[in-house]
Amino acid sequence: METLFYLMTVGAIYAVLYSIYHLFFRNNTNFQANRIYLLAILPFAFLLPFINSTVEVGAQYQVTLPVFEIGSIATQTTAFNWSNAFIYFYIAVSSLLLIRLFTNLFKTILTISTIKNGKNNNIQPFSFFAFIHIPTDIETADRLAIIHHEKVHSTQLHSLDIMIYEISKILLWWNPLLWMGLNAVKSNHEFIADKLASAKADK
Repeated sequence: METLFYLMTVGAIYAVLYSIYHLFFRNNTNFQANRIYLLAILPFAFLLPFINSTVEVGAQYQVTLPVFEIGSIATQTTAFNWSNAFIYFYIAVSSLLLIRLFTNLFKTILTISTIKNGKNNNIQPFSFFAFIHIPTDIETADRLAIIHHEKVHSTQLHSLDIMIYEISKILLWWNPLLWMGLNAVKSNHEFIADKLASAKADK
């Protein structure tokens, strides 16, 4: 239960920090600053509970309570353990999300492999870390703009940002603000890529 309490605390801290972003900074056009903030609040939320404030008490008091001996009474009660049920449910959902993440990664790697082998060239443009795919049937002018756009995603490691959030989502799946945060990260990536690609095209 201590681990679950820790994760609940992390989720609460993240919820506060993301709410600050959503209320005050989401319309900020400094997209790189938005990216840094959205990334920084995750490790901060995970680390903050470990920072314990200790209060020293000058005097120690010991209280001795009277001891009462009561004859042993054998009682047997069978009650449903809600704590264990919640733990099993939490682990089950996290496991399903972990399996889904690995499945999506496998599909992405398989898609990249087939593209490199000369197949599936008509898949929509995308980038995954250093890999960039642009379909061959796109017009030359549009193709150059898309290449610039995807290169921004690749060189700035936007895939890493998403992976960090996806892994955190496995642990904090119950927090809707984390799912909103992931969507905000993806949207912010597009703003960054559009801005930098447009600036490069204007040169």
